[in-house]
Amino acid sequence: MKKYTEQEMQILKDQYHQSSKDELLTLLNPHSWSSIKDKAKKLGLSRKKLKNSKISLLLPNTLFNCYWWGFILSDGHISDKGELIIQLHEQDKKHLLKISNYIDKDIQYLRNKNMVRLTNMDIINSEKLKHKLGIKKKKTYNPPDNFDFLQNKEERIAFLIGFIDGDGSISYRKGSFQSIRIIVHENWFNVLNNFCNKLVDDFSILKFTVSYNKRKNTQVCLHGIDRYKFLKDFIISNKIPSLERKWKT
Repeated sequence: MKKYTEQEMQILKDQYHQSSKDELLTLLNPHSWSSIKDKAKKLGLSRKKLKNSKISLLLPNTLFNCYWWGFILSDGHISDKGELIIQLHEQDKKHLLKISNYIDKDIQYLRNKNMVRLTNMDIINSEKLKHKLGIKKKKTYNPPDNFDFLQNKEERIAFLIGFIDGDGSISYRKGSFQSIRIIVHENWFNVLNNFCNKLVDDFSILKFTVSYNKRKNTQVCLHGIDRYKFLKDFIISNKIPSLERKWKT
């Protein structure tokens, strides 16, 4: 059996509690999984038992994931225990199935509340997702410092659409588009204002109004049928898993 170097033992101490089996096997190649567990036990290291989970699929930068990042940041939750939770009204069950099927996790029906809920416990990958998105405790009041995890303008648009579907509203009058509006806590002003400015630099067609409303909440507004059509065309051409009842025209 190959002996562990000092560097490998340090990797084990740093990563055993937070990295997946596959990651540890890669980091400590050519040691076997049984050897790694045995060495960890001798070093007094431990890790919580993990159930099979596919939350790792939500980590890479894809347009599908960027959409769900926006949705999770606005209307989802990742607990301190590592549980991803998305709860929607029963009318949006079809929408919740898009992500539940993706990570191979059944949804629950809360009949007495007319709600559907997706929950998935994955301590390691949920923590990675929280770190990547900059999610802080009580995210309603404590936004991420920035959205730098988005790597290009297409990812930023996909994220925006997810955020709108999670915490925004789209108003229509006699079937015609009127406005898109996002209202969140006042502490979100700077990060959303910077993000909207970046989007305008990316796409000259876009124009946002970011302000405080009468209740001192942060309010982001977008008007103009051409801007709405631009977002709707992006959804269609890139197969973004949008909340269809909101983007109805």
